[in-house]
Amino acid sequence: MPRRSSCRIESLFFWLGGVLLPQLWKVAFLGSHESEDAVSPTTQADWINLSKQLSIGRLSPAEFLDKIGQSPGKPETPPEFPSMLGTWKAADPRLLDLAEELVARFQLYLISDYPATWLEAAWQSSSLERVFSWDKVSFTEEMNVLEPDVQVIQKLAEARIFHTGKSLLVDADPLRTLQAVQAGYDSTVFVDARRLRRDLWLWGVFQDTE
Repeated sequence: MPRRSSCRIESLFFWLGGVLLPQLWKVAFLGSHESEDAVSPTTQADWINLSKQLSIGRLSPAEFLDKIGQSPGKPETPPEFPSMLGTWKAADPRLLDLAEELVARFQLYLISDYPATWLEAAWQSSSLERVFSWDKVSFTEEMNVLEPDVQVIQKLAEARIFHTGKSLLVDADPLRTLQAVQAGYDSTVFVDARRLRRDLWLWGVFQDTE
């Protein structure tokens, strides 16, 4: 349950994977007719770990695709894979509609666990350009962190981009969100656009317009 901040929220930070685009490890299925259910939980865990390494720059996109391509049950990656990222749609179009309401009154930032080259390929098709500015995207691969966890928020806070008490993190990862809250950063778990609208109301984001 979100809690009210004692300070006015001025900026919102959306974690890209799992909120506005699919979770990063799911790019393995781009262009495939196979279902995620066809892959064992062990293999999924391996891919999630590889995606974390990709997100912090320990693996290049090519190395990531090569490693998951060696996994059992991996659907074949089409040779035109990079260009296919340009066909991805926003994970929840209603979230973009909500973001359009917010952008007039708040600073909106993206935390991209996707490599910059991949996000660039998906930028227009996902309609992110409707509400986000490229200069307000922070890439975890450039942050020199050990894990894509609360260290990312700490880096943004140290850079005076994320402001404690005035910034709110929106993230689909419950564990990372909990870590952020425990570290003193205002955060809420993303489930869907409808739930986020309710959560933002509880934070007081919409109350001054109703």
